[in-house]
Formats: sequence, structure tokens, C-alpha cells
Amino acid sequence: MIHILLCDDDPVFAQQLHAQVQTAFAAFSTDVSIRHCANAGCILHALQTGHADLIFLDLAVGPSDGYAIAGQIRSLHLPTEIVFVTNHPERMPEAFPFRPIGFLPKPPSDVDIAATVDRFIHFYWQEDPVYTLTSREQEVRIPLRSILYFESSAHHVLIHHSGAPEPAKQLRRLDEIEAEMTNASFVRIHKSFLVHMNAISTINRTNMRVVLHNGKDLPISRSRYAGVIERFTHYRFD
Repeated sequence: MIHILLCDDDPVFAQQLHAQVQTAFAAFSTDVSIRHCANAGCILHALQTGHADLIFLDLAVGPSDGYAIAGQIRSLHLPTEIVFVTNHPERMPEAFPFRPIGFLPKPPSDVDIAATVDRFIHFYWQEDPVYTLTSREQEVRIPLRSILYFESSAHHVLIHHSGAPEPAKQLRRLDEIEAEMTNASFVRIHKSFLVHMNAISTINRTNMRVVLHNGKDLPISRSRYAGVIERFTHYRFD
């Protein structure tokens, strides 16, 4: 089941968008739960008491600015994808920090919605894939979506993941993990770091650093910079 929030204060448009989204997901024979929110309070309450896999967010929801709401959503560090729907295309350059997977005109066409849903299904939606950490004592299954980054440390790899005060530790090589993640949303930014692209807030070429949404910043190898930018751009907007 995919949980969706439609965030718009125009009830007529919200019903139209509901029908378009439902039809697009039906093409994949995928069950969806769709909830409407007409203000920022409703959106944040929905996320704090439940969850949403995908949010269609207008840039004017009641008295609130959609980008301000998106900032609050991202501050929760949830595995939630955002699609902006707006009649203000000139504001698209402001969207990048919020990592949207789409920026659609309002009202969007059926083709626009279908293409966005197709991208979400094939590149972002995974039914709780996990990374399995094994040792002599136990086996721990960590949801991939919760992993911020892997860090090489001596002969071990540290697995930094949300909700854990300390990273998990495993006797492995980072190269081995990177090879396993070829179809996942991770990018090697440095010989010591393999990062989940959904955790990245900004990429700074001046000081060659990646800043994550939890405030942590990590170095990028100069030799990897172009490849990181290309992977990240395709991940977010293809």
C-alpha cells in the first residue's frame, strides 16, 4: 500500500488531482491510500501520526508557502517524496533544496501525472528493502531508506542510520557494499563514504563537501565530483 497526501486548499482541484493520481497508480495495479490536506497543520499532523510515501504539494496551501512546508517536512527526516504542483513555474529554481521528484504545472495533465507516478514507482518506491548486518552474535536488518551513509573505518564499515544514537559496525570493505548497491540510491563520494542520495541537502563545489539533512558534512573527492553531481541530478529529476 502506497500512502499519498494531496495538499491543496482548493477542494475542486484536489478532487480532480485525486482522480488523476488514482488512475495513474491503477495502471501499475498498485493499491493506494489518498488523503487530502488543505493547510500546513493538517500536513504535519498527518506525517507525525502516520506516514506518506508521496506528497503532491501546492506552493500556496492556505496562508502558508509550500516551500516553507517542504522545509518542515524535510526537517522530520522521513522517507517521503515530494512533487510540487503550482501555477508559478518561475519559482522552480527554489525547489532544489527540498529534493522534489517532480515540479508540475497547475493543473497538471494526465500525461504529467502518469510520468511522475511512473518515475516514483520505478526509481523511488521500494517495499522496505533492507541491509542485513550479520555477526556471530546476531543478524540485524536495517531498512535501506533509513541509512544515511556507510563509512569506511580501518577494517570495518560504520553504518549511520536515522533513529540510532550510534552507527552499527560491521567487518566488511566499503567496496563490497558499493558493489551490492548498484541498483540502490547510494553514491560513492569519497574512498571512505557511500551516501544515500535522499540524505543529501547540498553539494558544495567550493569546499568539496556534501551536507546532509541532519547537518553532518562529508568530503567529496575531486575525482568523484562530476560523477556525484550527475548521479544526484538523475536521481532527483529523471
